Amino acid sequence: MLQSLSIQNVVLIQSLTLDFSDGLNVLTGETGAGKSILLDSLALALGARSDAALIRHGQSSLSVAATFLLPSGHEAFSLLREQGIETDETVILRRVVYADGRSKAFVNDQPVGVTFLKQIGSLFIEIHGQFAVTGLLNPATHLGILDAYGRLGEVVGNCRKAWQTWQSALKEREAAQEAVLKARADEAYVRDSLADLEKLNPRAGEEADLSQQRHSLMNGEKIAEALSEAVQLLTADEQGGGALLLKAAARLEKADALAQGRFDTALRALDEARDAVESAVQEIEAQGADITDTGRLPEIDERLFALKAAARKHGVTPDELPAVMTELQSRLNTLETGEERLEILTRQEKEACQTYREVAADLSLKRRAAAHRLDAGVTAELPALKLAGARFETHLTEKNMADASAEGLDTAVFMVATNKGSALAPLHKAASGGELSRFMLALKVNLAALVNQGSIVFDEVDSGIGGATAEAVGHRLARLGKLCQVLVVTHSPQVAGFGKTHFCVSKHETKEAVLTHVEPLNHDQRIAEVARMLSGGTVSESALAVAAELVRVS
Repeated sequence: MLQSLSIQNVVLIQSLTLDFSDGLNVLTGETGAGKSILLDSLALALGARSDAALIRHGQSSLSVAATFLLPSGHEAFSLLREQGIETDETVILRRVVYADGRSKAFVNDQPVGVTFLKQIGSLFIEIHGQFAVTGLLNPATHLGILDAYGRLGEVVGNCRKAWQTWQSALKEREAAQEAVLKARADEAYVRDSLADLEKLNPRAGEEADLSQQRHSLMNGEKIAEALSEAVQLLTADEQGGGALLLKAAARLEKADALAQGRFDTALRALDEARDAVESAVQEIEAQGADITDTGRLPEIDERLFALKAAARKHGVTPDELPAVMTELQSRLNTLETGEERLEILTRQEKEACQTYREVAADLSLKRRAAAHRLDAGVTAELPALKLAGARFETHLTEKNMADASAEGLDTAVFMVATNKGSALAPLHKAASGGELSRFMLALKVNLAALVNQGSIVFDEVDSGIGGATAEAVGHRLARLGKLCQVLVVTHSPQVAGFGKTHFCVSKHETKEAVLTHVEPLNHDQRIAEVARMLSGGTVSESALAVAAELVRVS
């Protein structure tokens, strides 16, 4: 609730602090005393557009601060934490306006933007009057208010879950469809590329092997000459390596016979050496045939060219071509399996969409039932508020599926007709001044026990009414005050008599200036003020007696 309002240098107010109570707070006073200044000041603290013309004459700036006491768990706490503002149950909204038009906003003495000040302020209080309207007059809030009135929280929650499930299925299906479409668009390219690579049949390390063979063939003549000389040295009849080993073995055999086998090991080594020489000659001749076969050069060059061309096409190295083949095959597999998966996801999306439709349709039915109850409840309040010819209706419109949301397929607008036979129009356009405030009062009385109201300010709620109608307004304000804090600016003694706390606004003239003064009234002072409101001039004994009766009503 609004705990206090402090005002410095605003028009006729030099310095003023008001402490409010819970329940119904009434502000009275003669016309022009400065009641509207109090509301303008409160609106500034809540983020209204600043106006340097409100600065008291001769001053360079004005300052207003509204202190609110919040219950634990209030939704404002999370918003404040997001801004890095830690607080207990007390939140102070402060605004400073300078003569050059600049303004500054603060929450608990931490600077904030005016937009945030307005956002946080809207969670604390609603102002209803001729020039200041918030809350229920915003059609964007009507659906949520109707849901709260109809106690539809669980059904709305089910609708949100169904919506989220549907949207998740939709996104998954769209992603799969995009992948399939892309795969289809690339299918011909993928198949042709894969066929070419399969025909080429590259292998890792093949380029290096071919390059080495090519290098050898390019030097074939020199290599052949060297190999020929090597074979000649190993196989010559007299001085070749093999012949020399054979001669050495023959001589060693003689020595071994005379030495009774002491050179058997050496003889075996010579035999192995002769075998090794023969193996070497065979390997040289075999490899030499390949190396010196220069007719294979065109074949190797062609293969190397094909490998490098394929590598350039796919932007890889020749050694990576086998991996490219694997990836292309995977893409083809994805296309084939993707079609099947897309069919499954499409079916799941349709099922989720149908579930959402059914839950949203159920929510719509319950909303229409709640709307009928709300319309009846508000309509029942109107005659006593001198709005007997008026009508109130909650218009629910079904949206297309293209405009569906987590809150369902409905839009809600509170509609009114202020006179019998006139057409219905949105609440914020159809009524003005006192009529609008009384419509809002009828709504608030019906919503009070079900919707978190915060604090409510009514101005002009008694405009153009009196007698029994004014008393009916007072009764309803008092009922509302038992559920939330209410501030009302009133000219009606019947309304003023219901106040739990009563402030009197007056003007006092000094030598230097005219100043607005606000005084909280005790019981006797309340009776005197209500008597003044009744008589309009000299307060008579009969006016005091009637005022005492009115004040006792509260």
